[in-house]
Amino acid sequence: MMNIIEKELRKLDIEKLKNKKIMLMGRIEHVRQIMEWLRERNLCVEAILDNDKKKQGLFVDDVLISAPEQVLRPCRGDVCIIIYSPKYWEEMRNQLAGCGCPGKSIHILDKPDLEKNIDLVKEGCAIYRGIQKEYGRNVHVFLANCPLGDYYLLGLFFHQYLNEKQIKNYVIVGVSQGIEKLSAMLHINAAKSLTGEESNALIRAWMFLGEDEICLKPLTIWQGPFRFNACQTRQKNGLSFLDTFTKMIYSLKNPIPCYPKVSADKTSMEAIFKRNGLRRDKTVILAPFSNSLQPLPAAFWVELAEALKGKGYSVAVNTGEEREENFIRDSVTLRLEFADVMTAMELAGTVIGMRSGFFDITAHAKCRRIVLYPPAVQEPAAWNSTDIGFCSLKRMGLCGDAYEWEAEANQKLIGKILNIL
Repeated sequence: MMNIIEKELRKLDIEKLKNKKIMLMGRIEHVRQIMEWLRERNLCVEAILDNDKKKQGLFVDDVLISAPEQVLRPCRGDVCIIIYSPKYWEEMRNQLAGCGCPGKSIHILDKPDLEKNIDLVKEGCAIYRGIQKEYGRNVHVFLANCPLGDYYLLGLFFHQYLNEKQIKNYVIVGVSQGIEKLSAMLHINAAKSLTGEESNALIRAWMFLGEDEICLKPLTIWQGPFRFNACQTRQKNGLSFLDTFTKMIYSLKNPIPCYPKVSADKTSMEAIFKRNGLRRDKTVILAPFSNSLQPLPAAFWVELAEALKGKGYSVAVNTGEEREENFIRDSVTLRLEFADVMTAMELAGTVIGMRSGFFDITAHAKCRRIVLYPPAVQEPAAWNSTDIGFCSLKRMGLCGDAYEWEAEANQKLIGKILNIL
């Protein structure tokens, strides 16, 4: 099914774009999707604009991330800037205007208007009635539009919340890929996948009509169209990412995580290892992908893989989503279910990757972990907690023996990793 971004991109005049210097602004995962769509039509992106100093100077598919004012002053007439950001498009547009960009140079994807909002409310009501028909009129609907790692953390405390609120009839809905499979692992019996458009319509109906008409509880109030300043949570001393779920969402006084019991066919995984030449306790699984934090360049992972092979290790790459492709030559691609990937980690012995939800879901696998975070910003930032300070596995109580480092991609980091091994 065509998603919102593709629908909006189809409204652009491709012929006019051929004579423009195209720049993009928005979340990295959305930027990647727009870039791919444009490249399929032989259109190149010249720059990615981002105000996050941690991202500036890095590359996304060989395109440099820069501060808007660095690229746009002075703003040339042949520039076309494409924005997709349901929450911050107005701020972005105003900032670009301040850099001298005329309105005709700025294209906002999925810009809201009155007629569109009315249609969304109507559609959302129809979706809610459909959910009631399927699960009962008294159903409690929980909305979880989030990456799977976040959903796993929500699931650890979901049953405790249901018990405290004495909720019997529920359904969790969301747009996360794999939500139904992960729900089964967490013993969440009622889960339903929505498209992005369906989710937005349901949210719009809830916001317009109120919870008396739409019995819905958002579990991720910093995602999608919600106007919630997630940065404020990082102004609280001692608050971790896990606390945003247990304290802010569920308001649990004594949160007790309920970890799922994972069972997998070890014999089958041993056969996969043997078939692909992966050696037990002498394999390193790389997990280089991350949607929430800026990943290290692909060249670093290629260089690291060569160094690991030189030390006698087999190398495999975990690819959790369809759009994640193994870019490391002569390595084994692992695209496994959650239970199987934990078994693979224990057979391999070592996992190295960017901090992502992958490490939340697999926190209890018995193996050595090296988890990498982008370097801390030296300049004043919007919050007083670093990424590693806010969501490290140790800080969150998920895993006490992981090596967790803020690091830049260089030979020194590769040497540090080899010393651990």
